[in-house]
Amino acid sequence: MGTVTDLDSRASRSPLSTDRGAVAATLTATRERRGLTAKQVADALGRSPSYVSRAESGDGSVSGADLTLWAQVLDVTEELLCTVLPQEPPEGVHFRSQAVTKRLQDRLIQHANFAGWMLNRLHEDTLATAVHPRSVPQLDVDLLDEGPEEAAQLVRKAWRLHGPVSDVAGLLESAGIMILPMPSDVDKVDAISVRTTGPVTAVILLNPDTPEDRQRHTLAHELGHLVMDELSGVSLGLKEIENRADRFAAEFLAPYGSLRDELRGITPARIDALDDLRRRWGVSLSALVRRAHVHADITESQYRYWFRTLNARNLLRDKRRSTYPVRPQAAAEFLTSLRSSRYAVADIAAITATRPRELQDVFGDSWPFPRLRPQLSSV
Repeated sequence: MGTVTDLDSRASRSPLSTDRGAVAATLTATRERRGLTAKQVADALGRSPSYVSRAESGDGSVSGADLTLWAQVLDVTEELLCTVLPQEPPEGVHFRSQAVTKRLQDRLIQHANFAGWMLNRLHEDTLATAVHPRSVPQLDVDLLDEGPEEAAQLVRKAWRLHGPVSDVAGLLESAGIMILPMPSDVDKVDAISVRTTGPVTAVILLNPDTPEDRQRHTLAHELGHLVMDELSGVSLGLKEIENRADRFAAEFLAPYGSLRDELRGITPARIDALDDLRRRWGVSLSALVRRAHVHADITESQYRYWFRTLNARNLLRDKRRSTYPVRPQAAAEFLTSLRSSRYAVADIAAITATRPRELQDVFGDSWPFPRLRPQLSSV
């Protein structure tokens, strides 16, 4: 965690953009972050869909009373709509879900980008010094003989990891990756990660309602994307890219060389031994069985029998607590340091051109200030 300047020594913020294209891009990003379609916004504005299309493409000017109305419809400040927000390319965005609508994808991409922008802006405006003991290696997995498994081994070596990874969230945070909660109404996505350009290396939105062993795998999976995807020159489909990140995550959390002797030929009669491995390494029972099968240490019939057994014992989606809880802390520590340096909610809202409730919603449990009361909707 870095240091923060005193409130009276704040750096001045950059001026608002008056570029029509920049404002247009922010209109689009904010609409998508709100989960709204262009037609829904047009109806709320009392204008035609073609008007919204022109505004978001930069062909039409949005200023004055029009800008005020846009801000009201999107429930943001006018200042924010005149601010250039980062737009990370799709290569920096990764989902762990089998079926996600495009609207939800766009919403979460913009949510993560917005969170990254806010964190970077807070660092820069307060002159906070970001100190990251580790860095995220960039590896061309296509040049590695053992593929993603070798990439995971190289990261473990670079980070001097030995044995089980007891605090995967802390590890990622030590490399400048901020972990924030997924929006509370989203339950079909495990995580999304975006790179940022600034003091924060990347932002991961993590679903906190999944079992802890799954959260650990999810964070390692997202790390795999950040390590491997940037330099990979081989064109792969989404399924292959996700499978590659899964292989990285499995090896990163539990190198198979350390498991093989205990997994070779294992049968459900030795389920207690498998559970010992689960507790020791912080990975799920099903993940251990799957790896034994992938490495040909159990047969296809043994693999199928294992899964029937786990399912019969309600262990296939094991929700028992992990030996190694997932407790992200970096965002909370940074925001708490701002509060300790006499930054009030109003100061943070002004720096990020947002409203206090939105700060609370984005940062979730990391928000160290008093919680606002829930808004009551009129009937």
